[in-house]
Amino acid sequence: MKFKYTKKELDSYLTWRTAGLTHKSSVLTKKAAEVFWSHTKGSISKGSLKQLRTVLFKKYDDFYAQSKVLNFAKGFLKFQAKLTLDPRYLAFDMFLEKPGCGR
Repeated sequence: MKFKYTKKELDSYLTWRTAGLTHKSSVLTKKAAEVFWSHTKGSISKGSLKQLRTVLFKKYDDFYAQSKVLNFAKGFLKFQAKLTLDPRYLAFDMFLEKPGCGR
């Protein structure tokens, strides 16, 4: 199963997510969005999310940075489920768990 999304949809979520945040927090959230886009490029699938997760844990040693990207991705999946009225987006959440979370 694969779902497509546009950069415009991601940007819309980013705008909603950063509303009211401090500059520092919004910069980190924007970076999370960039990382998410660079590894999924508009395609949400088991493969693209596993690749994102693998690269994330190899590239970033910082637990906070890892969490920021994973939480952003999970939030975007929820956003897309609501936007499209398609709850199947939520099924991809399992591919974004941190190591040792039992999945």
